Formats: sequence, C-alpha cells, structure tokens
Amino acid sequence: MRFRDKGKIDMQLAIAIFGLSVFGLLMLYSASAELSRVATNNPENSTYYLFLQLISYVIGIIAWIIIQQIDYRRYQKYGVAWMLITVILLVSVFLLSKGETKGAHRWVSIAGQTFQPSEFAKLSFILFLASWFSQKREEMHSWKGFSWFVIIISAIGALMLAQKDLGSLGVMMIVALAMYICGGAKLTQISAVIGSLIGMVVLAIKIAPYRLQRLTTFINAENSPTGAGYHAVQAKIAIGLGGLWGKGFLKGVQKRGFLPEGHTDSIFAIIVEELGFFRTSALILVYGFIGVRGIRIAKFAPDMFGSLLAIGITVWFVGQALINIGSMTSLIPMTGVPLPFVSYGRSAMVALFMATGVILNISRYIEKE
Repeated sequence: MRFRDKGKIDMQLAIAIFGLSVFGLLMLYSASAELSRVATNNPENSTYYLFLQLISYVIGIIAWIIIQQIDYRRYQKYGVAWMLITVILLVSVFLLSKGETKGAHRWVSIAGQTFQPSEFAKLSFILFLASWFSQKREEMHSWKGFSWFVIIISAIGALMLAQKDLGSLGVMMIVALAMYICGGAKLTQISAVIGSLIGMVVLAIKIAPYRLQRLTTFINAENSPTGAGYHAVQAKIAIGLGGLWGKGFLKGVQKRGFLPEGHTDSIFAIIVEELGFFRTSALILVYGFIGVRGIRIAKFAPDMFGSLLAIGITVWFVGQALINIGSMTSLIPMTGVPLPFVSYGRSAMVALFMATGVILNISRYIEKE
C-alpha cells in the first residue's frame, strides 16, 4: 500500500449524493405542492416548501464545498469539544424551544429562524466518537472504557428521550454501535451494549406508553385504520397504488390530505405511488451505492480516525434511509426520521451536506493498492 497526499475527492460518491438531492427537490415539489397552497392560503403558490428547502440546499452546498477543503485530521484533537457541542445542541431545545410541536421538543427558534439541533448533533457526536475511539483505542478494549461508553450513550439517550425524538435516538445509537464494533470492541462488550440499548427501548416505552401502542399497531395496523394505525395504513395504500410503474410524477393522490407528513417522513411512500416499484428500486440502489463508496473510503483511510469517521457518516446516511423505508413499508414500527437528501427538512439538509464535505475530504487522502 502507498499513502498519497492530497488528491481528488471520490467523484462517484459526490455525484451520487448530489443527484440524490436534486431528485429530492423534484419529489419534494410533487409532495408539497398542495400543502404549500394551504400553508400560504394562496391557490397559486405551490412552491412554498420547495423555496424554503432550496435556501437550505444552497447553504448546505456552500458548507459542503468549504468543509470538503478542510483536512479532516484537524477535527481529531477536539474530541471533548465535539462532545460538549453535542450536549449543548441537545439541551438547547429545552432552553430555546419554540414549544412543543406534535408533543415533542425538537426545534429551537433564534431570531425568528427555526432549526432542529439533533440533526447537527448527529455529526458532532460522530466526530466525538471517532476522536475518542482512535485516541483511546487500547482503553476501549477494557471494561473501564466500555463503562464510559455506556455512560455516554445513556446520557445522550436520556436527552433524546426527553425530546421525545425516538427516531433520531435510534439513528444515533445504531451509528455509535457500528463505530464501537469497527473500533475493535470485544464480542462480550458488543453484547452488553446491545443489552443496554434494549433496556433503553424498554425505558422509553415506560416513560411514554404511546410507544407501546406504536409497536402493537406495527404488528397489526389494520385493527386501527382510523386511529393509531392510520399513518401506516395510508402509507401501505400509497405504495400499493404505485404498482410496478407508478401513477406518474405529480399524479399521486395520497399526498392530498390522506397520508400524514407526505413531504417529510412519508415522502418515500409518495415516491413509490408516483414512480412505482421498479423506478423506486433505483433510489434504493443509490443508497446502497453510497454505502459501498463510504465503506471503501473507510477501508482505505490512512488512519483510524478517518476510518471511523467515514464509517459513522456512512451508517448515518444509509441506516437512516433504511429506517425510513422500513417504517413506510411496515417492516419496522413507524418512526419520525426523514429520508436523507430527499425529505423536506432544512436542518437535516444542511447537516447532511456538512457531513458529505467531511467524508469527501477523507476520500482525498485514502490509500491505494
């Protein structure tokens, strides 16, 4: 193997992510046109949500370009700072919250602008874990290191549960577990972490019993088609209406007041309805391709920090996509996470593009056979 200095970014990954985000803008327009008219009380305004997303899109692209030029190794020495930033972001919703939205504290409002701190906390948490695992690799193999890891993820989990954001919590825990495994954790430690996560799920259900209802609804949503199972049933209807080739772009009907969160968490169901099974399969393949390129970058990264950082970001992108698609197809219980680079979400779009800049910078330094 030979180490090469600063080179070109992984253009295949960059094109895949950029193309996916452009596709997301097109599908967002389709999914949000009617909602835009309602939100603005203007039958001529069908681009309200698209315009807001475009603003975040431009900000995100600028952040992507800037971060892509910064040597990722500079982030390693700020491990404690990344953890502090993560905690501050997650605590800010209780200090600067604009109030509960749909029963959850997930957004803060500053100078009239609203954003979701947990989206940025995903990136800062990954940076912290990569820095910690790479600098304390030997310690992580000990039970002392394991204990600290459990304490940290439990603290993050408690903050996320207090926000009632179980979807983002699931993404962050999956990312943390993947990075811990790739960092060289022992099998007994991995088993113990999985046990801790199961305990966290049990605690989440005890704190908020409605989550148990979601689980039972997931098993048989048809028993409550107008109640707790409404969302799942409407998603299934949208997917069923799509068939093999779909009803056509802009021609979906479930987005017209039937399917909740059609432009955010449920946009995958709208995509299947309009594009059909075959064309939507191409979308899933794109996420798979992103996963393959991300793993390649992690495999050939010149150091442990870069490898773990690439793994964390890749699992975030692909894992969150799988969770979203799984919930829309009733393979897992309904969760409130957006489809990466596709769903409406201004904070999510900027955070995802920032993470893209990081992983593409790592690709500039990978080793080649």
